[in-house]
Amino acid sequence: MLRSIVISDTSSLIVLTKIGQLDLLPKLYSQIITSPEIVSEFGNPLPYWIQVIKVKNLDLKSLLNFS
Repeated sequence: MLRSIVISDTSSLIVLTKIGQLDLLPKLYSQIITSPEIVSEFGNPLPYWIQVIKVKNLDLKSLLNFS
């Protein structure tokens, strides 16, 4: 069964785009979600199959900020 994935960092989007393999994500995951901040940092249009959802739980979001 395919699972959902939340992309919390632009690195995966950048690398998959550079190697021409961004289309692997919907083959591996039934739902791909990211935040508006990641979209902005990525700087390129995302495919229609990536959902962009604003983070509601700011405490959990702060746990993902490594810098």
